Amino acid sequence: MSLQQGMIFFSMYIGYTFYTLNRKSFTFVIPQITATGEVSPVDAGKVLSSFSLAYTVGKFVSGVFVDRLSPTLMFSFGLFSCGLINLLFAASSPDYFIVLWFLNGLCQGPGWPACGKLMKSWYSSQKLGTMWSLLSTSMNVAASVGPLLASWCLHGRSDHEWRILMQVFGFISILLSLFTFLTMSDQPGREEQGTTKSSTRTHEIQVDNVWSAILSSPYIYVLGTSYMSCLFVKGALTDWGTTYLIQEKSGTIYSSGKILAIIELGGVTGRILSGLIGDFLVSFLGKKAVGHPRHLVVIFSQFVLLFMLYGLRVWVTDVDEQQSLALIIGFCIGFCLYGAISTVGLLSVENSTPSISGTTHSVCALLGNIGLVFSGYPFSYLASQFSWGVGFQISEYFITLSLLSFISFQWRNCYIGPKAKTI
Repeated sequence: MSLQQGMIFFSMYIGYTFYTLNRKSFTFVIPQITATGEVSPVDAGKVLSSFSLAYTVGKFVSGVFVDRLSPTLMFSFGLFSCGLINLLFAASSPDYFIVLWFLNGLCQGPGWPACGKLMKSWYSSQKLGTMWSLLSTSMNVAASVGPLLASWCLHGRSDHEWRILMQVFGFISILLSLFTFLTMSDQPGREEQGTTKSSTRTHEIQVDNVWSAILSSPYIYVLGTSYMSCLFVKGALTDWGTTYLIQEKSGTIYSSGKILAIIELGGVTGRILSGLIGDFLVSFLGKKAVGHPRHLVVIFSQFVLLFMLYGLRVWVTDVDEQQSLALIIGFCIGFCLYGAISTVGLLSVENSTPSISGTTHSVCALLGNIGLVFSGYPFSYLASQFSWGVGFQISEYFITLSLLSFISFQWRNCYIGPKAKTI
């Protein structure tokens, strides 16, 4: 890896870490805000819902525009805007919280699509999976470190001083946006070509009808179905995992929290190893006219994930008494789930024409967000009518469908759009 590649990766990593911290900053201070009476828990939920809606729209639209605009500019501008909105949020009254957090969701949109475009431009296929997986751990780092930073920043302060945390995150993000704009570049220069491409160079094709090229490919629906299935499971575990373990697995808040924490730990490990193994398979097996070496990672991950979800639902009956078994199953679920999510997202960028890769990923992400929506109220309604176990059994059916789709497409064309010509 060249010095410039390393600097670009560092800029993306620290920048996206603060994207995530800005995204979670309101969540970190909800206990303080509700304690002061400025916002009720119900109103706090409305603020979070407004963000989710805006983020879904913002990410989709940004994925389309990143194929037409500078990804460096979009990444830096989005980070600057998120920081500015956090500062405005800290200075505003509760009457404007929903509107400002909706705007924050829109400004969060350019972050990951821009990262995907930059990584495809700067890293070869043999390294792309590793770099993609490493970058995706920035989300886990922010989710883990964020509460600690919030605790440190607000320690010894009254609940009414919660605004200081958002001011700190906002100010640092604005400074980082200037740093990323100065240190990142959309495309490698001539001197970098040897480190960003393999032995051959390709001529980028401009696609006239982008939507026809994407939506006419059966493979986009395989990726979308898999992304939706995995994010459905992720959302169900994140939102309802504690309730499920306490009500149906005789767990406590403490023991259930340990299971969810070990799932996240397994997720970090799974993200990194899925990228390393995928890159090894690409180098060792090479890309062929049909299938893709990274499919083997997804197939293995989802097969083990299906087995582990079944184990959590059937084998674990008492979390406290079977804690070792529950922790092992939880780690394996996180390892396979996050590894599959990372690989599927990467395939949507890697297996499409460079000029439409951002749009392709946005379509895949949009379908994934549908899974997150289903894991909310629809999942809880299903559980209320039957049981939490039935809800998680439905998630096994989704993973089975995704698994069978990837197996069948290992012998079919998996490229979206016209292939670039070798020159």
